[in-house]
Amino acid sequence: MAGLFRWEINLTSSVESEPIEIPSSSVVYASSNDGKIWAIRPDGTLLWRYVTGGAGGVCGNLDKLSDPQAAPSSVAQCTPAELRVQGATSPTLCGDSIVTTSQNKYVYGLGPRDGELRWKFATARRIRSPARCWEQTDAFGTRSATVFTGSNDRYLYALDLPAPRST
Repeated sequence: MAGLFRWEINLTSSVESEPIEIPSSSVVYASSNDGKIWAIRPDGTLLWRYVTGGAGGVCGNLDKLSDPQAAPSSVAQCTPAELRVQGATSPTLCGDSIVTTSQNKYVYGLGPRDGELRWKFATARRIRSPARCWEQTDAFGTRSATVFTGSNDRYLYALDLPAPRST
């Protein structure tokens, strides 16, 4: 028996990374090659999207960016190098943030419910691999989370995340 069609959603670029689902909310998070992160409800409708600016599709068009500092170039047209760049990597849940990396040299922490930029970290070069998360709880019940990511600048980074937001 084949799987039964449930829903589909047309994104603005190819999806070549691994989507994730957060069981507590049933929201699916995916990234596309034009540098966008997508949050999709269980019924297949869009909850939010965030533009990292990590690919040629948004070169210099700052009005399309959620974060103007993420623009890969400041000119109206994309360079050939930018057009070959893939966008954001597979997202992951770390602490209470959706974390993704982008080929524009940044690591992003986004709010899972609204896609709000919570924090951003710059490396010196492109990031092509997804971030990984390590969460722990100490003997007193204090939670902490660390994001690990590598960059083409030849460094491996460990980023301690801000304390989880209270709900």
